[in-house]
Amino acid sequence: MIHSNLAKKLCLLMLSAFLLIASFIGFANRNIVYADSSSTDINLPTKEEVDKYTDSDYLFNSVDSTTSTINKIQDYKEKLWGVKVGKDDVITQIVPRSYFYNVIAETVVGKEYGFYIKTESAQLYDEKNGHEHGGYASNVFVFDVSIVANTTGNEFSYTLTPLYVFNYYSDNNGVRPQTANKPDLSDKYYLNNVSFGYTVFNENSYNSQDRYGYTKENDKGPVILQTRYNSNGYKGAKWQGDAESIYIAVKRIAGTLLKDVLKNTPYIKEAISIIDLCLDLKDMSKLAIWEQTPVTNNNEINIITYKDKNAYAEDELYLRSSVIIANDDIVYKSGSNHYAQGILLLGSIEEAYRIYEDIKLNIATVDTQGNVTVVSSGERQEYSIHNDSHRDEIQAENSQLVYTLPYGEKRFTFTPRYSGSYEITHSTTGNYTYYLYKANGSRTEITNINDIVLTKGTTYNLDIVNNDDSIYADTFCLSLKSIEKNSDVHVSVGAKETTALKYTCTENEILDIKSSDSNIKILNIVNINNPADSMLNLNRQSVSKKFYSGNTYVIEFSNDTDTVHTADISLDDVSALPSVSDPSDIESFYIFTATEQANYIISFAYKNSDIGVEILSDNLEAKQFEQGFGPGYKTVNVSMLSGEKIYVGIYDSSSTNEVIDITYSQEKDSYKWKINGKLIDGNSIELPQGSAASLELVINNSVSVKTFQIDNADYKFTTINNTITLDEECRISNYFEVKAVLESTNADGAINDTSGRRFYGKSLFITPVLDDTYEIEAFSDQNGFGISWANDNILEVQYKITAGSNTKVITSNDGNIMPQIKAWNYQSATDVSVEIISIKVQGKSQSSTVEDWVYNGTKGIDYPIKYVNALFGGGEGSNKSPYIISCVRHLINIDYTKQVDEESGGYIVGSFLLTNDLSLAGIAWKPLAAITQGFCGDFNGDGHSISNLYISETNPTMSHYYFGLFASVSGTVKNLRLYNVSITVKNPNKGFQAEVGAVCGYNKGEISNVITTGSINATNDGMNKSKNYSTIGGIAGTENEMGKIINCTSFVYLTGGNVIGGIVGIDYGLIQHCTYSGNIYYDSIYENHDCIGGIAGIVRKDDYDCNGRMDDITVTGQIYINVTAKSNKSLQPYIGGIIGKCEGGEHTNWSVGEDVFVNASNLGVVKIESGLNIAEYAVNHAQYIHRYVGYGDCVIK
Repeated sequence: MIHSNLAKKLCLLMLSAFLLIASFIGFANRNIVYADSSSTDINLPTKEEVDKYTDSDYLFNSVDSTTSTINKIQDYKEKLWGVKVGKDDVITQIVPRSYFYNVIAETVVGKEYGFYIKTESAQLYDEKNGHEHGGYASNVFVFDVSIVANTTGNEFSYTLTPLYVFNYYSDNNGVRPQTANKPDLSDKYYLNNVSFGYTVFNENSYNSQDRYGYTKENDKGPVILQTRYNSNGYKGAKWQGDAESIYIAVKRIAGTLLKDVLKNTPYIKEAISIIDLCLDLKDMSKLAIWEQTPVTNNNEINIITYKDKNAYAEDELYLRSSVIIANDDIVYKSGSNHYAQGILLLGSIEEAYRIYEDIKLNIATVDTQGNVTVVSSGERQEYSIHNDSHRDEIQAENSQLVYTLPYGEKRFTFTPRYSGSYEITHSTTGNYTYYLYKANGSRTEITNINDIVLTKGTTYNLDIVNNDDSIYADTFCLSLKSIEKNSDVHVSVGAKETTALKYTCTENEILDIKSSDSNIKILNIVNINNPADSMLNLNRQSVSKKFYSGNTYVIEFSNDTDTVHTADISLDDVSALPSVSDPSDIESFYIFTATEQANYIISFAYKNSDIGVEILSDNLEAKQFEQGFGPGYKTVNVSMLSGEKIYVGIYDSSSTNEVIDITYSQEKDSYKWKINGKLIDGNSIELPQGSAASLELVINNSVSVKTFQIDNADYKFTTINNTITLDEECRISNYFEVKAVLESTNADGAINDTSGRRFYGKSLFITPVLDDTYEIEAFSDQNGFGISWANDNILEVQYKITAGSNTKVITSNDGNIMPQIKAWNYQSATDVSVEIISIKVQGKSQSSTVEDWVYNGTKGIDYPIKYVNALFGGGEGSNKSPYIISCVRHLINIDYTKQVDEESGGYIVGSFLLTNDLSLAGIAWKPLAAITQGFCGDFNGDGHSISNLYISETNPTMSHYYFGLFASVSGTVKNLRLYNVSITVKNPNKGFQAEVGAVCGYNKGEISNVITTGSINATNDGMNKSKNYSTIGGIAGTENEMGKIINCTSFVYLTGGNVIGGIVGIDYGLIQHCTYSGNIYYDSIYENHDCIGGIAGIVRKDDYDCNGRMDDITVTGQIYINVTAKSNKSLQPYIGGIIGKCEGGEHTNWSVGEDVFVNASNLGVVKIESGLNIAEYAVNHAQYIHRYVGYGDCVIK
């Protein structure tokens, strides 16, 4: 109780302040203040040594550094005063011994007690030796410091109680009381001006004074609800009396004003010595609100009650500081139940908090008038941490706030999801010690925070201890050991165990994860930030993974074997798109880079796989592309810029483990069409009517698309699988498009597949063209000439004809141009040109018959200009290109080639080739070349025949006439067959000269390889016979000295008189290798010596000694003499099996058949010994009838 006669009022100044400095600051060093220390004796104890004493009420023995478990400082006065331990009094286990051997006056306020010691030098009397010696005299004042919390932990009592005052000597003999008996020195020293300052901090979360990070809504720390000051002591010199009802001056400091005062000071530093802070404020009137508070019955002389947390305004800071400063004239005496007590009541306790406790006091003396004199001051500056059993549960890879006050710690609990090596990283570098231990284990310091091996599923405690007087507010992360891109990490995995690595992605990318050991498999890849992005239960040695910027991934590996295995784990950029791949049901990625801006086609070829494809940009955004697929293939078409990179993801949901082929190229180079198994250039074909084509779109030389769609009914065709067949009469108009279907499920392919909705970018264009039946040929035949066609689907032809200077365009269903040529009166042997412009054709669509004009040079037709000879079947009349004789008209037209000059008159030149067997039946033949020089060209029968040549001349208008196929021949006639010749020449006019032969009447050229049959009858009918002249030959009528008849055979029956020869009538030239096998009928007498021979009637020697010549000739025919001349006594015809009359020449190799005979019954037949039967005649008409030569001289070799 405070005595009522206190002369001087006790003034308690209570300062209460908010923690308002919003900054992160360092703490001042945690010091005990040593007041009034003037000694520099090196033997003085350090603060740490003193703390060993004052940190406990139990006595401390510095000799063996042990603390008593029995005796306390409170026991000293009654039980331990004067008790020695060794040479020293037990007081040296309360106050360090060195204080007794140094001149000093010092107050120490510790955690559990405090003391004041004043040591001075003294002359001590040594009773044993009887003389004085130097030593020390010390006064010691010991007081108790008690801090007690209530059972709910929200009220704290800080009580200071004076215990005792004693004096001591110290010298070589030790420390000992000055008196033999225990003295009462309680009024020698007093406690005075005991003041209390409190500051409350959140232990592990931001406080309001921190410069960053603090938000009021997240502030779960306590607030000060109430402060009280209890006291029982004396006022001044009045030692007796009742408690005086006094008023205490209370000073409250407004928070905003205190913030202004503290804005440039580290608040933690001020919190340690907050009492001095308030005492140093010069103008407290600006900060204080004075109140009068009465003393209560329980000595609670000042009670200040503040607000509950909920009562604070939104922008009002919580109260976290309080200061109570006592009046200077109050003193507390030992042994009198005096005490001074400060009480702190807190509210809203949720998290760990720290109380900085500042207790300041004076050691004073009081004289008899009550005057108080301060002799020393002491201060206890400590802190206590409360409610610190809480641990935050943390997750790996998640940043956690680590807010530690000086020498504080933050506690966590952690249960790893993954086994592996972990590391601790901080956002700043603090002076920390880390402890990690199992929840039920002993605290163990972490020696290497970069390699902390943990087992998944095990719960660990993690304590982070701040080792200095700084405030650290940073984040830390307990994370798995990291792996970096394009680097390897070596791991060791125990049997049946797992381990994990972390990868923090800084950019969107796809990487390949690989294990070098097949026994260590990739199990899971977990995206901590986005679990949906995780890949689980992989169990693969390698895998591609998308990684997204700002995300952290855990890559877990497993070892399912019974032994430990090690592997190098790599995390690399994906490789370039390969040519082959073995995809699985987990997507593999590759990089593809465009060399230039273009569309690129990437194709995938396989047999049994079910391939899926994903295209991503280099930022992992979905890249738009067009996809095509069909049995055994898939394609993607993606547009890219030059240098652009994309990721190509491939997976096989069928899990066939099939190796697939991958090819790519720019779209312009990707597509090739294959028609009937052969690649073509371009994308268009001409397909003839009736033709079939199997279609394939080949992509990148590897993928074959066989499903197509045709949206065109204008053309008639049929399809089977991927083969299209044009109808034989498919229309010919333009073209139709074949589109390759992007998405197909038909293994055999199909055309007009209705499932197709999208198509590849390179269609095939099919142009139906005419087949080879649409031929147009030039013709020249008996009926005319021009152009002709056999295909009934050609309805009309438009063509242009040119003959000389004549030109005309004609559209007609008839190509015979002869009427037009005749209309032009064009008779030249030069060619007439026919230029085909277009044709109208009939064709079919899917549902009807249509007509189309097709221009020449298109749609399968390319008709060259047709050249048609108006006279012949073709040719130019040269040896290399003879005029073609293919019909009678051509043969007759030989005469149109005649030429005339003044010297030689008319003649026919040129080469002619017979190409057909001709029949002249029904034609009254006019001999060809009936002109001066006759036929001077070359006529090649080429083995063909001309049959039914018919000449009937009964009244010639000319006196000298040649009869035969030709009138006369000056050129060559060869390789010809003249069958069934029928020539009849009868003329009663006198002076008529007829030369008749199957080939010609007169030959001065060469006739070779000719066979003739038929009959020639040249008779005079008995009128003026002697004046007429007639030569008949099976080949020619007459042959002059330049003529040649070679390799010819005649079967012609010859009837007449004058001169008759089986080959030629009169011969001046050469007959070689010839045979006559016909019959000669001598039935007309021209003169007495008509000449009849099996080969020649006369072989004549001309005026130039040019004798006719015969070589290798044969006669197998018969000679019949049908004239009746028994009364003609001068008739002696010259008749021979070979020659009738021979006028000279050399002849070889004659042959007359055994059965050859001359029937001369009308003359009287006489048998000739050689086999030639000649009838007997009285006048001897047969005198010149012989086997070989009838009359004349012949040299036969």
